[in-house]
Amino acid sequence: MSRLTRLLTAVVVASLALVAPVSAHGNTSVAPPIPPMLLFLGAGGAVLATAVVVSRLDTEPVGGEDVLVRVPAGIGEGLRLVARTAFLVGFLVAIYTGLTGPQTPQEFATVFVWPVWFKGLLVVSAVVGSPWRSLSPWETLYDLLARLEGDEPALGEYPATLGTWPAAFGFLVLVGFAENLSAVPTSPRLTAVTVALYATVMLVGGVVWGREWFAKADPLAAFYRLVGRVAPLSIRRADSGEAFHVVQTSPWRACSEALPDRGSAALAVAAVYTVSFDGLEATPEYQQLRFWTLETLGLGVYTKLLLYVGGFVAFLALFWFTVRVAAGLGDGNPRRATLAFGATLLPIAVGYDLAHNYPYVLRNLLTFVELATQQPVAATPLALVPPAAIWGTEVVLVVAGHVAAVLAAHAVSLRVFGSLDLARRGHAPMVVLMLGYTVLSLWVFSRPVVTTVA
Repeated sequence: MSRLTRLLTAVVVASLALVAPVSAHGNTSVAPPIPPMLLFLGAGGAVLATAVVVSRLDTEPVGGEDVLVRVPAGIGEGLRLVARTAFLVGFLVAIYTGLTGPQTPQEFATVFVWPVWFKGLLVVSAVVGSPWRSLSPWETLYDLLARLEGDEPALGEYPATLGTWPAAFGFLVLVGFAENLSAVPTSPRLTAVTVALYATVMLVGGVVWGREWFAKADPLAAFYRLVGRVAPLSIRRADSGEAFHVVQTSPWRACSEALPDRGSAALAVAAVYTVSFDGLEATPEYQQLRFWTLETLGLGVYTKLLLYVGGFVAFLALFWFTVRVAAGLGDGNPRRATLAFGATLLPIAVGYDLAHNYPYVLRNLLTFVELATQQPVAATPLALVPPAAIWGTEVVLVVAGHVAAVLAAHAVSLRVFGSLDLARRGHAPMVVLMLGYTVLSLWVFSRPVVTTVA
């Protein structure tokens, strides 16, 4: 263990001792056992202390990589085929049962699509990297079509000017609106229609522009790929092609590598913002703002959409402004800084997303097993875990995400601005932004949950 690793471990452990346990978002029966200010100081202290430690380094804290497990190629490909087939079957069953089956909230379609698929694969991507290009049902269908045709169907080349902007826009529509703002997740029929339309758009785009469409325009492909940058493990094919390697790496390593375009940077901001909004909208303060906006503007059901879009624009503007200030202080190129610092937001988004959603995923996995097997499950795993342990892990995930983001931002600062002095100056605005978001994230976790009214 390196000296840097020991120092950072001590910082995080000491800070977490001050903040855990806390009242996590979604737990209304127990009040926070410590004053919120102590919570914010403890978590913010972890981020600030990390920034101070790494500011003394004139090298990038990227860490190394180690091969943990080697899996023969035949076994790896066999597992991949089984997973791909199973996911395609689940996708088709969700559409069929959603359209023809009972229309109650806890049915196969709603449980498979939202907690198991959308959020469950987020958890998987955050641990071992994105599995989506292997599981994607439209890519599976596209491969079958290509096999029947004898060649990959494509009418033209994907326009380079589009970049990943279609994926960023699709993420706001699919996750931001359909999942978080609408009644779609509670309706099997609407869920089936939504994923069927999603699949249709993806398949048509693939036929028109080829396989690059799936990489650049698929919202989940682009999102899971960004989440996978944070994963401490990754599964890679060996250069010889004879095995798959399970590789351990530093969570901030890939997050210090620049994003490919501005669409990816917008998607990174959207990932941070959307999970924040999902937690924020259940707080009393948000509900007061929503009702005030509703009464003042008289927008009816569009009030939530206005607040969501307005909040995203504010997040995007704040990130852009912070990067511009950082580029000015560090004497760097603003566009290059935008793409580089955009990647450093990913540990924050993933840490908060995991903290916010992993209990939701675990609860619904058992429900999914019951629906798929038609057999009752005795108890959920969470029923065996003390609430304090759940609160503690959620705080650990949030703080760890911010610490990893600070490390990645320091590596980016050295790379973009050159000297240690310029890197310190350019890094400072990003540290302030991350400190602010640390406090905001844990403030949301510390607030009681209120029932939203449509």
